[in-house]
Amino acid sequence: MKKILTFILFITVANLTAQVSQKDLQGTWKLVSYKDGQAIIDAVKGTFELVADYKATLTPEELKEEERNYAIMAKQYKVSTLAFKDNTARQIIGEETYTGTFVLTDYEKVTEITITESDGGPDEPAEIAIINKQLVISMDGEFELVYKKQ
Repeated sequence: MKKILTFILFITVANLTAQVSQKDLQGTWKLVSYKDGQAIIDAVKGTFELVADYKATLTPEELKEEERNYAIMAKQYKVSTLAFKDNTARQIIGEETYTGTFVLTDYEKVTEITITESDGGPDEPAEIAIINKQLVISMDGEFELVYKKQ
């Protein structure tokens, strides 16, 4: 029994730390959740919740404005996808489409993705992983996008 549990733990850790390849990314991914340190958006349901600590810092007017902004984002994110074909990426957020090329860079047990937008937008590297069959893109420890393969 102990050997089985050790094996399961090893497989779980290996899956959490496995590097991501270009082949792993190919296809279309549907956004399922978004976190930015201020709110958590459930993109499947199209709902959001403001983080309590952040919410406590807002005036009533600011709270109303943030709730309006996140409600719009939640609606847009409900239909958001990220598609990879070869070394190109296409992200659809609401009615907006962003395209570019991407490069993966492996560091010890972390893979980083850098997408160069076609319109000359900024290149912002982010950590990327596939955890429990979900694509997780994170930046700065607070910003996280989670996608599920379609």
